[in-house]
Amino acid sequence: MPTSSSTRDRELCKRGRRLRLQQQPLQILTMLVAARGDVVTREELRERIWGTSTHVDFDRGINKAITRLRQLLGDDQARPRFIETLPKRGYRFVADVARLGSRRQIKDDAKEAYLKARHFWNKRTREDLKRSIEYFHRAIERDPDYPLTWTGLADAYLVIGIFGLQPPIDVFPQAKAAAERALVLDESLAEGHTVLGEIQKLYEWNWDAAERSYRRALDLDPSYSVAHHWYGQLLSILGRHEEAHMEMEAARRSDPLSPTIAAFFS
Repeated sequence: MPTSSSTRDRELCKRGRRLRLQQQPLQILTMLVAARGDVVTREELRERIWGTSTHVDFDRGINKAITRLRQLLGDDQARPRFIETLPKRGYRFVADVARLGSRRQIKDDAKEAYLKARHFWNKRTREDLKRSIEYFHRAIERDPDYPLTWTGLADAYLVIGIFGLQPPIDVFPQAKAAAERALVLDESLAEGHTVLGEIQKLYEWNWDAAERSYRRALDLDPSYSVAHHWYGQLLSILGRHEEAHMEMEAARRSDPLSPTIAAFFS
């Protein structure tokens, strides 16, 4: 979300990842967040952003900017979590700004270690997963209160257990402890509930608890593709195949470039 006093210096982040956003959509987002809960009319947007210019198609510009913001935020116009449209009036930002702004930035040296950890984790080989854990621990040493680092560590132990690289009895409890630590730091972290759900599904076989964890994650972030994906797998195990297909489709819509998700449709 916006993080400084000038739109020139602000950026939009989602789960710690910077998102590219042009100046006009960012200005609109800033106005909506500043007026949270109140309607910002299209006329106000035109006046503030384009002033008295007569060479701009204001309506087209506003529509494109709002559409772009919804795409980046994973918002749904029919069931908005962030930007609500009020026909013939304007727009209203409806999310909890206090909660959205509560996740502080990771310290620079910890961030470098975290990014290296994620790089090695994505490679998925035995040695790379081992190196990812080393870097996750290094990030935690430098900034122990950054919750996404703990969910990353949980992910690493989880994949090691799934791939059979170490006995599940050794690594799944470590994954669960890391996920629970992340949720102590930030209960609103969809990633933490998702990892916890996967542990409950694969290791504890507590499918009721797993479903609660996935649903909690999706309540917090309906656009989180991993939660849709893993929840869909659970529903398939439970024989709820129509629901499973819906979750898999939601996962694909949220992350159409994911090879892991795409494999379920090949």
